Amino acid sequence: MKLTFSVRFNNDVAPAEFARLAALAEEGGFDQVWVSNDLFFHSAPVLVTAAAQATSRIELGVGVFNPVSMHASEIAMVAASLAELTEGRALLGIGAGADRFLTWARLAFDPPVARTERAIKEIRTLLAGDAPW
Repeated sequence: MKLTFSVRFNNDVAPAEFARLAALAEEGGFDQVWVSNDLFFHSAPVLVTAAAQATSRIELGVGVFNPVSMHASEIAMVAASLAELTEGRALLGIGAGADRFLTWARLAFDPPVARTERAIKEIRTLLAGDAPW
């Protein structure tokens, strides 16, 4: 049985600090490092990009993108770019979004399950190269 060890950091740290933390996690034997993607802090994809430059083995994840503050096509674009940049070490988390942050940003928070399911289908379609156009 394989057991995966991961650590998650908030996205309230600067890119250089996140890169340092990711490198320490890699040196410490962790398999994955995740970063939150809360609104009003540092961009999680930017933090993962910084960490990719400071690491070589550890998987790097954004937890999570939500289809309210970012359109599914943009999530797919960022995910594909991170996968290329990290040479396959990128991890993608998708969630409904936190009501508190979405309310602060004045973003509509409609029924989350259907919206999230729809976004996941769209993201998978786009990442597979099966765009509808």
